[in-house]
Formats: sequence, structure tokens, C-alpha cells
Amino acid sequence: MNLQFSEEIVEKTVTFQLEGKIVSDIDTTELIEQLQKKIDGEEDTLIFDLSKLTHITSTGLNFFVRALTRTRNKEKKLLLNNLQPNVAKLFQISKLNEIFTISSDNKIDETQNKK
Repeated sequence: MNLQFSEEIVEKTVTFQLEGKIVSDIDTTELIEQLQKKIDGEEDTLIFDLSKLTHITSTGLNFFVRALTRTRNKEKKLLLNNLQPNVAKLFQISKLNEIFTISSDNKIDETQNKK
């Protein structure tokens, strides 16, 4: 497994700290289970801190698109925070930076929240 993660909950916001790489579906299996629990729970904002995520492939992009879809379906917010340059570049190349709320300070600016 290339990906490790931890989570922290403050009030109704859960932050997932991702570390390592996302290169296959196996890397995200456990994370998807935890994410779904939070989406089904009381939390209304989900933050992915990607400061320690060093590499993703199209599988990683697919994971984030599925996460965004699931959170939107439950009328919750999702924020990608602290993207490493190579990860940010992949989001830009794929134009996914246009549909995600991306930040560097753990705050969602409601005027920029894409929905």
C-alpha cells in the first residue's frame, strides 16, 4: 500500500491528512470507507490535506472526483488543501482545478466554492 492517511475532526469538519502516493485502487480502498462514513455522518466539510501526498496517477484523480461527487450528493463541502507542485500540475493539466475548491490555508472561501 502506497498511501497512508490520518483524520482529525474539529466541530463538523474532518481533515484527512494523506501521505505517500495514489497509484492504484488498492491505495484508496480504506480511505473510501472512512470517507463514506464521514459523508454519511454529521460532518459537513471534508478537507484533504495533500501536503504529504507526493504522487498521484489517473486513479488518484478518479478518487478525488468520486469523493467530490459523493460530498455534493449529500450537500457537503470538499476542499483540497496544500497540493504539492506535481500534484497541482496534474489537476491543472486535467482541468480538474476548475471544479475543485483548492486552498493553501484550510479555509473554504464561499465565493470560490464550486458547486
